[in-house]
Amino acid sequence: MNKLKNKGIAALLAELFRKPRGKDLLRGLLLVLGSAVLGTALLAACSLIPAERLQQHLVESAELMQEETLYQKITPLCTSQLDNFTDSIMLKTAADDTQDTPLRRAMMAYSGTISGMDAYSSLIAHYVQGQPYEGSSGYYRYWHGYQIWLRPLLFLMNYRILRKVNRMVQALLCLLVCVLLFRRKKRAAAFAYGMAYLMLMPLALGKSLQFSCCYYLYTIGSLILLCMSEEQRKRNAGFVFLGLGIALAYFDLLTYPAAVFGIPALVCLVLDPADTPEMQTGRMIRQGVCWAAGYAGMWSLKWVLAAWITGENALTNAANEAAFWTSHSGKQEGLSVWNCLEQNIQAFFDTPVRYLAVAFLIAAVCWAWKKGIFRQKGWVLRLMPYAAAACVPLLWYLLLTNHSMWHSWFTNKACVVLFLAGTLAAASWIDDPVPSEK
Repeated sequence: MNKLKNKGIAALLAELFRKPRGKDLLRGLLLVLGSAVLGTALLAACSLIPAERLQQHLVESAELMQEETLYQKITPLCTSQLDNFTDSIMLKTAADDTQDTPLRRAMMAYSGTISGMDAYSSLIAHYVQGQPYEGSSGYYRYWHGYQIWLRPLLFLMNYRILRKVNRMVQALLCLLVCVLLFRRKKRAAAFAYGMAYLMLMPLALGKSLQFSCCYYLYTIGSLILLCMSEEQRKRNAGFVFLGLGIALAYFDLLTYPAAVFGIPALVCLVLDPADTPEMQTGRMIRQGVCWAAGYAGMWSLKWVLAAWITGENALTNAANEAAFWTSHSGKQEGLSVWNCLEQNIQAFFDTPVRYLAVAFLIAAVCWAWKKGIFRQKGWVLRLMPYAAAACVPLLWYLLLTNHSMWHSWFTNKACVVLFLAGTLAAASWIDDPVPSEK
């Protein structure tokens, strides 16, 4: 027993500390730097689109915002609060017509302001009531990469139609992932993945652009991994996760980033069941390092470029915000790691879909009992990589306790990793009942 245990630990450490090739490190560095240059160029080019052609669609979008109020809750049956505040920022930034150089506009992410009004109120005052903006302010901590698709789309449609398209595309992408899993004979895993989508409350997910970026990134990442062969995946998965981290920093406004790593990492586990749990866990940690390098590298380059191009003190601004959101002290009462975890988990599971998940878990346990899975050696060890994945959102809440408790009504969506880790572990008893003999 001790010999097998030592062999497993050795396999974990060997996978974890496998020395990367110098060529791969260089490729990764060039990918991060090249992405920052390309991202800046795309934002600058996007700012050249005439804002006048967007105005009618912005008026119609602002009228819808006014009907819904700031944080409308769609249904009392689940956590379904919309984030019209952040979506207002996104709409205003995408429609900016500030008279500045394209490069500065790309870095500053300007949006119009009216004294004494927040983003939501000023959007309605300007586009519905006709009140002129008094000035503009920059929100340069983030890349605001969503502008490269949102600004062109606002040419074609207003916010109401954009939401409908958003919901349809999200559902189709989820269906595509499930179909690919089913074709790989991962039928229970496909069902679990579909449940995870339902747990995110698709109606609210599709109505808030703010919630959509992370969903698209983890879904596209999962599709890329599903389309790779086993050899391609083991050789290039690190670059996929590096790219996901880069894209996350570029498009997202700090909603539920843990899902952009956790969900594709779980897909990798499902696709490589023959590997030992130690190898899977070690590989997942390496993938996490690649993802974090892309995320941190791309985001920090935004601060450096913004400071260099605009002369603003972007580095100090970002450092102050990071210090605040990662602190364990803030304005909200009862701020603590435990309360943060409780609040986010409770908000995520506040949906009737959880009863479907409970039924699935009971069915999976009954299946495993019938097939004698629990009498096989090593069945508990097979859960190790899933348990490691389940810890990802918990570690995120630990790191950003202040931010995650303050915004728990949307940061709770990171718990989709926790949910999918549990259901995919149970699904593995059905799809892959024989443990690895490697």
